[in-house]
Amino acid sequence: MSIGKSPIYPTTMWQQFLLSRLLDSSCSPSFDSAWVLAQACLVRPYVDLRRLKRAFTNLVKRHDVLRTRFVQEGGVWRAVIEKDSDIKIKVIELGDMDDHVFRRKIHALSCAPLSILSDVLSEVILAKCGARGDVIITRVHHAISDGYGMIVLAEDLVKLLIGMPILGSAV
Repeated sequence: MSIGKSPIYPTTMWQQFLLSRLLDSSCSPSFDSAWVLAQACLVRPYVDLRRLKRAFTNLVKRHDVLRTRFVQEGGVWRAVIEKDSDIKIKVIELGDMDDHVFRRKIHALSCAPLSILSDVLSEVILAKCGARGDVIITRVHHAISDGYGMIVLAEDLVKLLIGMPILGSAV
């Protein structure tokens, strides 16, 4: 089965649970923010944005989960894995700030809600923090990855950034 050119797949029991909770009126609106896996890494003096974009583009090509979205078809939830993706890196200028404000802003960016129904269930944010350096924030919805998968994604992103070969399997 496919939607347009993208194949669709059955959802896992975990994905079915998350999707059913989303439609349950007794669940609080903060339900979406509880299922975001995030990592933040400070890079000094700064990140080469061109290199980061190239690495992230290759990461998205390598890992199908980063191109996954959910659709409801005939009352049944399905996972669609897009052939191509136009996921962009968000660049945010935060400037110089004290340590307390820095931690608070990075935490807020990392933990912001990410709806399971959005077309993008993963993202990279580059926060430019003045003289402190740049912070690369990676965020993935728990419906498409777990903690181990986040480690694999982070390792692959670093390897792609520095030009090392990737020998492991995709998530």
